[in-house]
This record gives sequence, C-alpha cells and structure tokens, in this order.
Amino acid sequence: MSPPQRPGPRPATAETGFLLRLAHVRATEQLAAALPAGLLARYHEVLAALAELGPRSQQQLAQRLGINRTIMVSLIDAMEQAGLVERNRDPTGRRSYALASTAKASSTLADLERAADQANAQLTAPLTDREQRQLERLLRTIASTDGGLDQRPAALTRRTIHLLSLAHNNISQTFAQHLQVVGLTPPLYGTLRTLDASGPTSQQAIAEQLGLSGTAILQTVDRLEAHHLVNRRRNPADRRSYALELTPHGRDATRNVATVLDALSTELDDTLGGPRQQQQLQRLLLKLLAPGDHG
Repeated sequence: MSPPQRPGPRPATAETGFLLRLAHVRATEQLAAALPAGLLARYHEVLAALAELGPRSQQQLAQRLGINRTIMVSLIDAMEQAGLVERNRDPTGRRSYALASTAKASSTLADLERAADQANAQLTAPLTDREQRQLERLLRTIASTDGGLDQRPAALTRRTIHLLSLAHNNISQTFAQHLQVVGLTPPLYGTLRTLDASGPTSQQAIAEQLGLSGTAILQTVDRLEAHHLVNRRRNPADRRSYALELTPHGRDATRNVATVLDALSTELDDTLGGPRQQQQLQRLLLKLLAPGDHG
C-alpha cells in the first residue's frame, strides 16, 4: 500500500516565518504610532503584569515577560522616573525590592489598553471576524509551544497584535537554532532572501522591510559582504546610497538552506496539526499584509 499523500504542496517555513516577521514589523509600527507621546509598548507589558499579579521583583517580571535582564533594568529605571512604578522592600527578602504600580499607573494602563485596541483593529481590518479568530487560534498554538504563553498577563494574550509578537518570537528562535547548522542567522537569511526575491535593493529598504535598525543592517551587510554573499554597489538612482545584490555564492547559500527549511516545515506542520493549517496561516498573513487603506 502506498503511503498517504499530503494534501497540496508543503509550504516552506521560511515563507511562514518571513510572513510572520513582516506582520510583526507592521504590528510594531502601528502600535508605536497609536501610543500616547512618551509611552512605550514595554510599559504596557510591565503595568499589565503588575495589575494582574500584584507586586513582583524585577527578576520575576523579567522572567514572566521574557525580557532581557539588561533591558529590564533600564526599562524599570525609566518607568520609575515617569512615576509609574515604585520599588518597595520585599517582605520575603529584606535585601531585595518588589516593584509595585503607582496611583498614576492606573490611568496610564487604560491609555495603553486603548492604544493597543486601536492598533489591533487597524492591523486586523483586512480580515473578517471569522478569519481573525482563525488567525488567533493558529498564532496561539505557535505561541504556546515553549510554555511561555501561560506566563503572560491575560491583557497581553487576548489580541492578535500580541499573539503575533509571541508567535514570531517562538518561530524566530527555532529558526535561529536550525540556521546555525549552515552558519546563518535570521537577519542574514532574511537579507539574502529579500535580495533573491527582489533583485538589487537598498540597505534602507531591506532594513525597513525586516524591521532592522540602521546599526543592525550595517552589521548584517558587513558580515554578508565579508563572506562574499552580497556586493554593495553605488545606487545609480541615488549616488549617496548603496544597492545590494546577491553574488553567485550568496544565491547558492540561499538555496542551500532548503534542507533546514524542510525540517522546520515538518515541525510547524506537526505543531499546527498538518500542512493545511500552515497553508491557512500563510493565506491569512498574506491578507493581513495586503496593501491598501483599511483605516
């Protein structure tokens, strides 16, 4: 008896991961635009956690929210200066401090919730209500794979915009682990893939598409150029900028990731419950990213 056939072509996880990356970048930009002046999306994470959990140590919050310890220190310092949190002696450990929300934090959290709702509505405008529920189900499944979803405050897991961030982070971490085998990182591969799909492109355009800072794209391009994977040439349309293009070696490197991607695709199929689910996720992300004014 011949083995059962999988329905349709297997989507590449690189494509799914790439679409998640693009959707995550768009969501981040829309959320930043909706936030009141002087407030950051990270403030929402911390204040939502304190509102749900009560006073917690800085270390406990960092672990629950998956925030790097160094970033957490500067974040809490800024929030303390803004009068949103205060450090009190931890009664369970006299040498440590517990963070607590201030009276001002309540109104700020309400402002942050409204901003998140506004950005979420803008992001999901291209989808029907049914499609939005389908997308949230698929994103929640991916976001649950590391057990971190249950650690997040409920306020940060009920919106598509937040589930998208968590799912993207999980896929990106898994992708990074697999790419180590071929000596690449997600930003390196993302740049190669973008150039392979679009042809010569400026550094700035790639940075904007992948959500990379100016410093990050410079470091990425320097590494790719050092390994003879890309060439950096003067942009004929703008002599002050550079256009990047793949070298033959870079094109080969992009193709050689196929084995890694096939393994990742199988993993994602298993996580989502089959290739049709992954195809559905791709379709929904493509609709989410479709150009047009959705208000």
